[in-house]
Parts: sequence; structure tokens; C-alpha cells
Amino acid sequence: MSDMIKILAIDDNQDNLISIKALIREAFPQTITLTASNGPKGLELAAAEDPDVILLDIVMPGMDGFEVCKKLKADKKLGDIPVVFVTAIKGDKENRIRALECGAEGFLAKPIDESELTAQIRAMLKIKTAVIEKRDEKERLEKLVEIRTISLQKELKERRQAEQALRQSNLFNESLIKTIPFPMDIVDETGTVLFQSDNLKKIFGENALGKKCWYMYRDDKKQCSDCPLIRSITIGETAYLESHGVLNNRIFNISHTGILYQGKKAVLEIFIDITERKHIEQALREKELQYRNLANLGLALIWTSGTDKLCEFFNEPWLKFTGRTLEQELGNGWAEGVHPEDFDHCLESYVASFDKREAF
Repeated sequence: MSDMIKILAIDDNQDNLISIKALIREAFPQTITLTASNGPKGLELAAAEDPDVILLDIVMPGMDGFEVCKKLKADKKLGDIPVVFVTAIKGDKENRIRALECGAEGFLAKPIDESELTAQIRAMLKIKTAVIEKRDEKERLEKLVEIRTISLQKELKERRQAEQALRQSNLFNESLIKTIPFPMDIVDETGTVLFQSDNLKKIFGENALGKKCWYMYRDDKKQCSDCPLIRSITIGETAYLESHGVLNNRIFNISHTGILYQGKKAVLEIFIDITERKHIEQALREKELQYRNLANLGLALIWTSGTDKLCEFFNEPWLKFTGRTLEQELGNGWAEGVHPEDFDHCLESYVASFDKREAF
């Protein structure tokens, strides 16, 4: 509300309007007093000027005060303006009741007492201020609710889009994962199994979803001491683990790759059973050791060479023949162990010692 007060007086009696205007000027010098001689003009002036208080006569031709008040209170813009009815009859109980039923805030009897008019206007101004503050607060809250509603709708839409994208991503990932020919699973940061491929289920024979991977797979039911899950998961990083004692003491080479699965960090584990390969490698190492022991027993000069023509093994007779250590010879060609000028001499000496059955 502005500092300049506006009061609208509606009365068909011009003398009454002059009297009211004089009383208001005396009590409120800074007030603008607007007047209308009938209901329709009063409604039009109220809509144009938005007064702070309306003083309304009851008995008027055409449209009486009660009908004017009802139209004011029904108008969204004018409904908050306090209305004070003015009547010529003191103690008019019936009109007072009708005035309240129409929505009026006050009631004055003619002749108007200046002090009573002053008190009524001040009271109406307080009502108007309170109503405006309430209306502004309501509008502010409604605006906040509107903004928050729009924000929530946007968040909900984005969440639904994100959930849809995540579902599509998960479907794509699971479809892609199913193309991997090796047994595999997906576990979260705690080691809980989130997904198992069908060929992994065939190996382990039990659905491990929701259980710790090591409890399902390892014979001792314990997490590996070098398990990559002990460290933090890095998306896209792959670590390798050779795990012994899996499914009745079998050996698996397990790769662990950090991925996002169902919206959180997880590890894709691919299992390759290397038990038979490890057994074959061990058997080959044992055979190689046997062959080397046999090679060291005779007098023949024996060495082995790789595809790069560099020697990988020299037997003890050869080392005696050259006078060099195995560490010095490894990685060389066989002839590099003997100086060209000394080769014939070394060979004659070796042949002589062979004739004498000298053991090297």
C-alpha cells in the first residue's frame, strides 16, 4: 500500500458526500477522497483507483449498497478492499447482519461521528495492510510452490530419462557380456556377486547371486590376500590374479576389470581354467630337469639354442671345455664361448681328455 491513502465514498446524496469528504480531510489531511453517486459508478471507480477503504451507503436507487458490496467481494482484484457500511438508522440490527453477510468489515450510523469515523478508517487501513501482506505472502508461497513443482517435475523427468538410459545401458552391457566366451561374473566393491554368466554357473554348479565370490568359489572360503578388491576400483583398469585352490584345488587365471554396473562401481571377472596347463608346464619342467641332469653326466658337449640362435643351455662338459661359467655363456652363440685362435687347441685337449676317459 502506498503512503497516500485513498478513500472511496459511494452515496446517492450529494450532501452526505460533501460531509464525509470534509470529515476525512479533517482527520486525514493527506488522504485522497474519491466520491461516486451510485453503485455502478462506485464499482467503476474502485476498479480504476484501487482505494484503501470504501464507505458505502445502503439505500441507493437501482443498485443498493448490499448488491454493490457483493460485487466488490466477488471481484478478485477488489475483494480485499475493506468496506464500511453507512446507514441512517442507529441500532439497525437487520441491516448490520445483512452487511456482515455481504462481507463488509465495518458499520457506521448517520449522522457520522468524526471520532468513530477516524477509528473505523484506521481499523480498515490495518485490515487492508494485513490482507495485502497475507495476499503477498500467499502469492510468494504459491510462486515458490510453482517453482519447486517445476523443479521437481524436471528432476523427475531427468531421473526417468536417467533410469531409462541406465536400463538400456544395462541391457546392452548384459547382451555384450553374454557374447564373452569365457565364464565370467560381476561383483561389487564388497565382493558380492551381482551377475553370473551361464557357463560360469555350469562350472560352479550353484547360483552365487548376492553372495561373496570367494565364499562361493574358493575351497577355503577366504578372500585372496592379493585380491584386487582390497584396493579401490578404477574404471577401465584390469588386474590379473592366478588363483589356486578353486573348486577342488583347481587353478584359474582371473582378470578383474573395473566397470560401472547398475549405476555403481563393480568388477568384471573373467575365469580361465589353467589347471591342465599348469600341470603340463610342471611336467615339462621336471622333464627338462631330468634331461639336463643326463646331459651333465656324459662327456659330449651339449647346448640348446632358441629361434634367435642364442643358446639357452650349456652342459657341464661344455663349461669345462670353454672354461667359462653358465652365466657368462647364456645369451651367446655357442662359438662365442671360445676364442677363434684357441678353438683348435681347446678341441684337441678335450679329445685327448675324452680318450683318457677323463670326467669333466
